Amino acid sequence: MPIVIRDTTVVTSDAARTVRHDASIAVDADRIVAIGPREEIDRRFPAAERVDGRGKAVFPGLVNCHTHLWLTVARGIQEDFGFPSTLRFPTTVQAMLSAEENAVFAMLGALECLRGGNTTMLEIGTRVPDYAKPVAATGLRVVFGQTSRPGTGRRRGGSPAWWRLTPRQRAHRNCSAGRASWRSSMKLAPRSTSIRVTGKWSR
Repeated sequence: MPIVIRDTTVVTSDAARTVRHDASIAVDADRIVAIGPREEIDRRFPAAERVDGRGKAVFPGLVNCHTHLWLTVARGIQEDFGFPSTLRFPTTVQAMLSAEENAVFAMLGALECLRGGNTTMLEIGTRVPDYAKPVAATGLRVVFGQTSRPGTGRRRGGSPAWWRLTPRQRAHRNCSAGRASWRSSMKLAPRSTSIRVTGKWSR
């Protein structure tokens, strides 16, 4: 059944950046199908569910181009004690979580993003496979970035985990009907690498 948001302010993303006041917007499934005056939209969609939009605005989905959903677990620590934390914990909060617990906190972050109007994001984390599938199932458009650095995330035998995608990452490479994807690339952060490592990759 279509949904019509009536008597609202519609902020469009057309070339003219048009803002329509006292307008109605009709949504059918996952598509915006009409925007116009209330009388016109009511006439075209008589059986639609109606939502009062007075005093509100409808925006295009926002894009969060750098986020860490899993850091929801550290809420109050990062804000109050900085990054890296001045508390000098022997380990991170995330390191003490199981994969399921990590996914729960990532999902909380994802749902808060949706509630705030974000529909697209770049998620960066060190344990992305723990929560890639449930986050993608929310309907968010996500690019997952698995991060690591020299000296961390090593596999058995000493092979660095950041050389290649793991089987779990490959399994989620294009999950949720293509709304979520993996990007495998190598970036060298000047303050996080040594001359030896940088030289190796420059060759």
